[in-house]
Amino acid sequence: RPYDLEKLRQEHAISDREKIFKQVPEEGVAFTYEQLVTMALKRNLELLATKQEEQIQREITLGALARQLPELYARGDFSYRNNPNASSSQDVFTGVQSLAPSISSTQTTRHIEYGLAWNLLDFGISYYNYRQEYKKTIIAQQQYIRLQQNLLLEMTRSYWRAIVAKKASLNAMQIIELAKKRQIDLERQLSQRLVSE
Repeated sequence: RPYDLEKLRQEHAISDREKIFKQVPEEGVAFTYEQLVTMALKRNLELLATKQEEQIQREITLGALARQLPELYARGDFSYRNNPNASSSQDVFTGVQSLAPSISSTQTTRHIEYGLAWNLLDFGISYYNYRQEYKKTIIAQQQYIRLQQNLLLEMTRSYWRAIVAKKASLNAMQIIELAKKRQIDLERQLSQRLVSE
């Protein structure tokens, strides 16, 4: 029975929504700058994707490094005869058997061979490929660091903008309160004719 993709999508959307809302902090909770930085570094999707790309590139570089190693090979033979391999000698001129039959080889033979093979041309190509992949790894690492720095810089700017805006709004409220008091005082003085209009 095939899956109902629409139903499956709705179930995933509901569970994803629940997970997201569980991670939302309570209302009115104030964060420190350090908490904001930690949260941003853990949850920024672009940063996470770049980190994954860097790790993949590291694996590719490791594979290129492994291809420089010499080739190791091992071979083995095993044979067994159920009867002994016997032979006898015969005089060429007379045709008479000169020696009694004898066994010159064992019934069981084992042969093991192993070694290393290193092709200089393959090594050169592998070394060149490794250098290319290593440089790509360095580039991926620098991109991750740069993205991290840009994120922290943007967060710092936003953080200080919010602090300045908060202080400015507090100062503005104080100025508004002071202006209201002055207006009430001025209206009182005008009503008492202490000052001229």
